[in-house]
Amino acid sequence: MSNDSEPAEASVLVPASPRMQQLGESVIAGERGIEIRNVADLTLFAKTAFASGLCPEAFQSAQDVFLAVEMGLELGLRPGQALRLLYVVHGRVGLETDAMLGIVRATGLLERMRESIEGLGPAGEVTEQTRAICRTWRRGEPEPTEYVYSVADARAAGLYPGAKGSAWQAYPKRLLQHRARGFCLRDGWADVLAGIQTREEIEEVAAQEP
Repeated sequence: MSNDSEPAEASVLVPASPRMQQLGESVIAGERGIEIRNVADLTLFAKTAFASGLCPEAFQSAQDVFLAVEMGLELGLRPGQALRLLYVVHGRVGLETDAMLGIVRATGLLERMRESIEGLGPAGEVTEQTRAICRTWRRGEPEPTEYVYSVADARAAGLYPGAKGSAWQAYPKRLLQHRARGFCLRDGWADVLAGIQTREEIEEVAAQEP
């Protein structure tokens, strides 16, 4: 009788790097990268990754790496992906909206998504009436989730028009789109995203803290 099931992913015990040998450990690597099996593995990975000097600047300690990778595992991200896609500010972890969308797509439950920008000027410029709209249709849900983020919202939050040379001055349409997308995905896919905030949200909160 034939067996059509997919072969199990192979794992292999890889000799530890010099840094890992100093910590007295080995590491398990599968076909998709490092495997975190328990808290000891995660602690070792966090210490080693931070000591390497290759972590993004947002990670200021091994504890930051630990927190980000742990939250990444909850979201289905591998350790390396978590370091690339997650962002830590003052102990809070945020996620880029592009990464949020990738996680949602990976569930197979996203039937359709539509993003649009309304209220632009005659030359396509942002006006006081401009607003970004994001809608997602989730399998099994009768209605789409929709979120609208406007220039008025950005102005009320102290984001628009932004300081000279800021991203809000250079890419206002793109940032409005990201805001609408982030809130829409958080509202409609809270169970998948585990309540994680967008990178922009935690940056705003951090900026307002003393």
